[in-house]
Amino acid sequence: MNPASPSPFSFRRAAFTLVEVLLSITVLSLIMTLLVNTLAVTQRVYTGAQSRVEQFREARVAFESITRRLSQATLNPYWDYNDPNAPTRYVRQSELHFICGPSATLLNQSGLGPKLGHAVFFQAPMGVADDTAYRELNSSLNAWGFYLSFEEDTLLGTKPSFLGTRLNARRRCRLMEFRQPTERFQVYAPPGGAPSGFKGMTTAPFAATTAWYNNPELVRDTGITPALLQSRPLAENIIALVFSPRSPVPSGSSSAKDYDIAPDYSYDSRRFLSDPASPVASLSRHQLPPTLQVTMVALDEASASRYERGGGSTAELVDAAWFKEATKHEADLLALTARLSSLKLDHQVFTTTVSIRSAKWSTTR
Repeated sequence: MNPASPSPFSFRRAAFTLVEVLLSITVLSLIMTLLVNTLAVTQRVYTGAQSRVEQFREARVAFESITRRLSQATLNPYWDYNDPNAPTRYVRQSELHFICGPSATLLNQSGLGPKLGHAVFFQAPMGVADDTAYRELNSSLNAWGFYLSFEEDTLLGTKPSFLGTRLNARRRCRLMEFRQPTERFQVYAPPGGAPSGFKGMTTAPFAATTAWYNNPELVRDTGITPALLQSRPLAENIIALVFSPRSPVPSGSSSAKDYDIAPDYSYDSRRFLSDPASPVASLSRHQLPPTLQVTMVALDEASASRYERGGGSTAELVDAAWFKEATKHEADLLALTARLSSLKLDHQVFTTTVSIRSAKWSTTR
């Protein structure tokens, strides 16, 4: 054998050792695990965000409907004698009505269930009619309103009857829309707001002037208000609805606030009939508030369902002491959102200021 030639045992092929292979597999496994976890978290976050967007889309559409309808509210006021038989001066008159405030005050509580938050009722030229003969009247007047109700879906007809007992009935807070078609329009009354068209009515002035949506005779006979009979659910899991009428602050005033026309959130264009001693009764007489601050708080379905399964009631999330005074509006809203966050309930707050186009605010009384 040639001593200069390389030995067959002197060459070693390059290769990974077993330890290196195992180490590489371990590192690759760690990287794959990290990637899978990252993708899972990303997918979970995306799915959650997408579901919240989808869930709150219903609330967003309902909120836009409220603001759009409210901006069209009208009273068609005019100046006329204060007393046709013995006139002494001119006063604002109107056959229409605008009223907002706590639902417990505005709606009769003997209906299907408790009414939550605030409510608003008004007239606007929506042109809505059930009778096909009136559907071409695009500017005909309708009575409209919004309020919250806590009911079972079976009572409101939102659960189809063919499902039977295959799905359990759900109790939810719902945003309700009251809509009175043109052919059933009931609000017209003599100037000044005296009720008409309800035979034998011997109720208090407030009940009489709100009979067009809250007829006491119908409540006595059926236990259900007309607002319920002519209402439909717009959105579910709406736990708070607040209307705060606002007006411009007089120039040069350092103490006046824009919520002074409704310090307790209550505003009634016919308040001079039911509560003439109120300091804003004559000022609000047949006048629309120039603007209305609208606030709505919505939960997502997953949070509402989980909270109800845990024995809680979404109807009790808003403290009874909240949203009673306009001066505490921001503080009450912060307290509510803090409570929802502490309970880990996904929620969204909608708020805006609606300008009522037909309002011709005047300090002349």
